[in-house]
Amino acid sequence: MVFIKHAPADHPQATMVEAAGLRWLTQAADDGGAPVVPVLAASPGAGSGAGSDAGSGSGVLDDAEPPALIHGDLWAGNVFWTPAAAGEVQEVQSVLIDPAAHTGHRETDIALLHLFGFPQLGEVVSGYQSQHPLRQGWQERIPLHQFLCLAAHWLLFGAGYRGPTLSAAGTVLRR
Repeated sequence: MVFIKHAPADHPQATMVEAAGLRWLTQAADDGGAPVVPVLAASPGAGSGAGSDAGSGSGVLDDAEPPALIHGDLWAGNVFWTPAAAGEVQEVQSVLIDPAAHTGHRETDIALLHLFGFPQLGEVVSGYQSQHPLRQGWQERIPLHQFLCLAAHWLLFGAGYRGPTLSAAGTVLRR
């Protein structure tokens, strides 16, 4: 079973179904309709399409980069700025809190910082690039790495996240 924070995929308002070789997350709308959000992973044996190259080292969703230990919920609210210890070069340092740590793609944390805005985003990305440069085109992959977070927010917090979720899914599926 797949869990999104505290809501399992079999949450009464969401179900996983398979259609056209893709897994779909559906959420009942207020009017009884069922908007459909594609989950970006192909079903086993599916032909071409999102995620069909997963594990092969090629394709949009798999760049053969090894998994990295990531924060998993990195947004401005989970970054605290504190005075640095005496004698340190910098006057402040960041402290990351409330992790949902797991192995994943290292672009995910950068994409999540973009999602809700982050005042020091330029400095963070610049520092990251100076230590371990992101692969060319990482900016175009931001919607891919934001999708699951957006889908979880749609499920947990309501229709205000419908548009951004569908937009991210559409961007990724058109690649």
